[in-house]
Amino acid sequence: MQSPLQVLHITDLHLMADENALMAGRNILDSFTDVLAAARQKVPSPDLVILSGDLSHDEDKADYLVTYTRLAKMLKQLFRKTICIPGNHDDIELVKRIFPLYDIDAQGTFSLDNWQFILVDSSQMGIHEGWLAETELGLLDRALKDKNSDKNSGPGEMHNLVVIHHPVVELNSAWLDRQRVGNADKLFELLARKKNVQGIICGHAHQAYDTRVDEIKIMGTPATCPRQFTPLSSEFSVDESVTPGFRCLDLYPDGNIKTRVCRL
Repeated sequence: MQSPLQVLHITDLHLMADENALMAGRNILDSFTDVLAAARQKVPSPDLVILSGDLSHDEDKADYLVTYTRLAKMLKQLFRKTICIPGNHDDIELVKRIFPLYDIDAQGTFSLDNWQFILVDSSQMGIHEGWLAETELGLLDRALKDKNSDKNSGPGEMHNLVVIHHPVVELNSAWLDRQRVGNADKLFELLARKKNVQGIICGHAHQAYDTRVDEIKIMGTPATCPRQFTPLSSEFSVDESVTPGFRCLDLYPDGNIKTRVCRL
């Protein structure tokens, strides 16, 4: 089997302009830098790093600007290529404006070898619930080939990984399930007409999961911030028994995905 692309997925940083800010009694920035250090030990030179939203936990544009600029500089220094999307805690327009200044794609698509990464924005500023606007569904429609467009698949055919902030499946956690992508049915109706969508990676849930819808692998990743959510909880609940973490993905030329979750 040929060598895979090595990809890191980190999500839900909840960084703040105040470098001494705490969450669950722990320094938020320290938690993030510890995750980065652990990730670089596991994968010293990743081909790609993906951030899937809630980059910041700030409340005004001046603080967002400080946080995003500091984060972008850090990522630019540490990794050869990073892509990111906003989450519901982010300033959506600032994310899409600041990060590209540091060669960090924050919308659209990005290709590496025969893998395409589609950055889909499910966030609504100030609203916890996820939703896919027609523009985002249109992005997916344009980026993906229809199943009947080319019946002869070749060895160099593109495979696709969708990056989105909110969960697209129910997690059997009532309060979180109310916040998943509200029109996920439209997403899966669209994907059913398309081919070579190998996976979807999500944030927001502050917990790890790995499931499938049809042949599509759906993956959630622990938050890098100190607060992890309790799985299978009907009400908001923090799981103090687990630590922040990240996900490693090996993306093979044949479309196969091998992945594992690592924690501090």
